Amino acid sequence: MNAARIILAAAFALGYATDARAIAFSWATIGNAGNPADIIPGPFGLEFYGAVDHPYRISQHEVTNAQYVEFLNSVDPSGANVLELYNASMTTHILGGILHDASAPVGSTYAAKSGRGQNPVNFVSLLDAMRFVNWLDNGQASGGTEDGVYAVADGSSEVRAPGATYFLPTDDEWYKAAFHQNDGATGNYWDYPTGTDVAPTDSDPPGTLAADPSNTGNFFDEQYLQGYGPDDQSQNWLTDVGAYALATSPYGTFDQAGNVSEWTESRAASQFPSGGLPIVRGTRWNDLAGGSDVTRWGGVAPDVEASTLGFRIAMTPEPPAMILACFVAIGLLAVARGRRVNRGKADA
Repeated sequence: MNAARIILAAAFALGYATDARAIAFSWATIGNAGNPADIIPGPFGLEFYGAVDHPYRISQHEVTNAQYVEFLNSVDPSGANVLELYNASMTTHILGGILHDASAPVGSTYAAKSGRGQNPVNFVSLLDAMRFVNWLDNGQASGGTEDGVYAVADGSSEVRAPGATYFLPTDDEWYKAAFHQNDGATGNYWDYPTGTDVAPTDSDPPGTLAADPSNTGNFFDEQYLQGYGPDDQSQNWLTDVGAYALATSPYGTFDQAGNVSEWTESRAASQFPSGGLPIVRGTRWNDLAGGSDVTRWGGVAPDVEASTLGFRIAMTPEPPAMILACFVAIGLLAVARGRRVNRGKADA
């Protein structure tokens, strides 16, 4: 076995051979492990969010229509839609971004609408998002959807498998990526996911109409009415992921304020009215800007597919450079040893 194969095999064992896979993601690394929770007064007493005892990575952007199309064409090449991963509203609704043509050649029955490939995918349920993650973790091209990270059932009992590489973020992982100040293992949090305690404003991307382009997002705001109301669905109000290029969290994530709300793998505690339901985080295109603060969350039934619902993914942290260097060294030693053995055989 040559060095390249050894290194590649080691990378796959660690789950980091992402360059060999069909879909690529940009990642934000979330460090400062062991940070205390943010403590927020709630209707039932104090609430605690954002404490995470491990490093991890989270996708900088929401999963896009283009990425979801790759998934659909891989797991449903005939377009039969047996698992109902495709919702017809993705095509018929003005906010949907995916076309479906069952008569198209096998493996290409799904396509992003023109100009909509980089919009966040919507009309996806929690079960759809779990199947997407399973497919990623199982190797994409030949990956299964029903188990791996999550043993997909009814959306109420699934738990993350130990050792998973890809997964949906927990509520705390999502919250930390959005609001923690990235200033060490502290309990310091901003009120909004753009690194500030000041409510952001809505503006056309990249936000240059706003007084502060670094504190903008895609949601309804009376300051920038643009002739529509918060429930107006007369046109596509979604923006490309990362379009507000200067408006990031302290860790470098985009659109945790605005565009679509996002599924997490967590479920609401029993004391809340939505007790037991999966938690969604983040504001959406038809929310007011002030609603994008730390108090914004909801419990949603796991089979709901709506124009306002999408997701982002998370994964284990990147292996330290020293570990990768060790694999390179092992590969080189193996090559050198193989050459010595071959030379010895030739001399004999």
